[in-house]
Amino acid sequence: MFDFGWAELLVIMAIAVFVIGPKEIPDIMMTLGRAVRRMQYIKYAFTQQFEDFMQHHDLNEIRHYAAMSDEIDGYNENVPLDRHGEPQMLPLDKEQAQAQAQAQASDEKVQANDKSKRLDVAALYAHIEKDYVAAFQQPSDNIDDFLEYFKGRSVSILDVGCGPGVDVFYLYNRGHQVTGLDLSTNMVEQARKKCPDAVLKHGDMRDMPFDDGAFDGVVSSYSIIHLTKEDMPQVFKEFSRVLTLGGVLYIGFQAGAPLETWVNEPFDPSVAFFLNICNIHEISTLLQEHGFEVLNVYERDFTSEEELPFEKVSMLARKIS
Repeated sequence: MFDFGWAELLVIMAIAVFVIGPKEIPDIMMTLGRAVRRMQYIKYAFTQQFEDFMQHHDLNEIRHYAAMSDEIDGYNENVPLDRHGEPQMLPLDKEQAQAQAQAQASDEKVQANDKSKRLDVAALYAHIEKDYVAAFQQPSDNIDDFLEYFKGRSVSILDVGCGPGVDVFYLYNRGHQVTGLDLSTNMVEQARKKCPDAVLKHGDMRDMPFDDGAFDGVVSSYSIIHLTKEDMPQVFKEFSRVLTLGGVLYIGFQAGAPLETWVNEPFDPSVAFFLNICNIHEISTLLQEHGFEVLNVYERDFTSEEELPFEKVSMLARKIS
């Protein structure tokens, strides 16, 4: 319907010049140019490039070079124009340039260090083994509330992500048959020293080496914090699989707005590890989707420098289907 050729377009442009007037054409083109630039900045702001740009540039530099600044938008007569009639973007002064160079060098150094310092779970606990064992000697929050659901019976309990065996030792001394599982061989050895009569195994919680319905209770104290959110459903499926019907699950985790990030290790800030932050609704939904009903929720603030600065949540749930 509007399939114009070059001849038709030239005629339309000629009519436009005649109707609008040749003097107004440059102003219209300049306005259109500014509108296009604004659209380009909006598009840029919604791309990953913008995040990369922010990491490598100083805020003063961004303000200095932004074509949407008041000075440029107003076409201040003191701002020199280039050969196209556009405002020139002046170079940074010496102090701004030095600050920019220092900030960029600092950012590049931090990024390089972050890449070299990131440790997976097994490497992390091998690295902080001595400090971690020395710092955490008390059983998990609300572990006695978990045990109350067994009404004094001796039951089989699996500790997933058992670490150095503090909970394993505590549960064993209360007369339960305890098995510990951990991805870190260093932590398994520490747990074996702590409680040599318990069953300790090296393994992955995403594919646990146990039979269906093998346990009356499962403890997972701050182990899901090392999972990706993509892996969470599989792990909750495993929790349900190894629990007998009516069995009780204990989960402890760092709570906040759902987030996957890398954080510095409190015992050694020169290394970083992956951290999965969950909220109560997120965990409750996963529990319900995998046949659990929530029994109780306990919350507290962090209390020491060794703890990560997030709310601490313990949740108890029963397998009902």
